[in-house]
Amino acid sequence: GETLLAVRALLQRHVVAVKQAVAPEQAFGVGLRLAAAAADSLDDAAELARFKSELEADGLYCFTLNGFPYGAFHATRVKERVYLPDWQAPERLRYTQVLARVLGELLPLGVNGSISTVPGCFKPNLNGPESERVMAAAMIDVVAMLVDIARGRGRHIALALEPEPECFLETTDDALKFFEAHLFSREARQRLVDVADVEPADAERTLRRHIGVCLDTCHASVEFESPLEAWRKLQA
Repeated sequence: GETLLAVRALLQRHVVAVKQAVAPEQAFGVGLRLAAAAADSLDDAAELARFKSELEADGLYCFTLNGFPYGAFHATRVKERVYLPDWQAPERLRYTQVLARVLGELLPLGVNGSISTVPGCFKPNLNGPESERVMAAAMIDVVAMLVDIARGRGRHIALALEPEPECFLETTDDALKFFEAHLFSREARQRLVDVADVEPADAERTLRRHIGVCLDTCHASVEFESPLEAWRKLQA
């Protein structure tokens, strides 16, 4: 569903039925895919409060958002356009910040939240080494917002980059290299100190808490990786 209206209809038509079948007496966790149009509709306090009340009335709660496809996920031709706008573009940063605000409100206290996202960009669209620094800086700006949400609302959310075939981060090893070179680097730690008022000694620990990897086992298998071995590399 591209719009909030469509998301509401899908929840009522399908998710509520699943909940009634498998967890009729329990709160039921839901992962939502919110396209930019739906997310923008929820970037309004009254609309967001109404949506949260609707979820609660149905015994549902949201713990994760699919922030990968910006829009038109089910168009006739998607292919490489699914990654646009990518992390080289300010629109990707703005969209992800909207998702963070939405999840910061929907997420129950005591439940860890996550937002999965594009693994940088479609590999042929990478504009050189400087683009890697641009993407990392934008991701760290999202981390700064997640730190503010944790401080102000007590909700813990992590941004999760999802390696995928033919993307900048295509494999687990690609992800490890990017994290070590850019997201946990001295430059990254200093940026977080500057934009999030984090103590220098806490910067790397804070980055590790708020940015990580969404390990899609299908994508790993398509790359001829063992998902278990990928998991062990990430753990290490």
